[in-house]
Amino acid sequence: MNILLFVWRLVVLPVICCVALLQIFGCELVEDQQVIRRNSLKNHLRVGEAVRLVDLAKISGGTICVLYPYIGDVADNVAQSSRINEYLKATGYSDTADEGHWAFVIIERDVVTLSKFKRMDLDVINLHTIPPRHKVDLPEGLKPVYCTSVEHAAIAKVELQNRSYIVLGETK
Repeated sequence: MNILLFVWRLVVLPVICCVALLQIFGCELVEDQQVIRRNSLKNHLRVGEAVRLVDLAKISGGTICVLYPYIGDVADNVAQSSRINEYLKATGYSDTADEGHWAFVIIERDVVTLSKFKRMDLDVINLHTIPPRHKVDLPEGLKPVYCTSVEHAAIAKVELQNRSYIVLGETK
């Protein structure tokens, strides 16, 4: 009997709560729908080049954010952050963010999608944490960002210390 109570509290109750919150906030849960695919990033990006997000994925509007390793939610100042964070919580991403993974989270109207990546296959870099002594050549006109509108979003591949990384940026 104690095991059933334990399973109820640990598994069933949180799932029910997350589904209820999704219904309250009106945010559609879209699982396993990679809007941005690993192969698109690996095959369409060359080092030193930026590609507009709308040219990589079938998406026309909304907001995109990068979730770096260990980051399982978006900052409160991001548009629709409560909806995004509820989605990340409901899918379990916010509780499982670790060193080996990163993601792009996109909200278009009320639909939130998550494109997850393994760092060993395709790595990401937060240029704001790179010491100034390490020079990273960004594509011209690209400003690195944490979140941006899909219309202005661009994804670049850069090289640092003989490794390639993905960078989310914006162009105007």
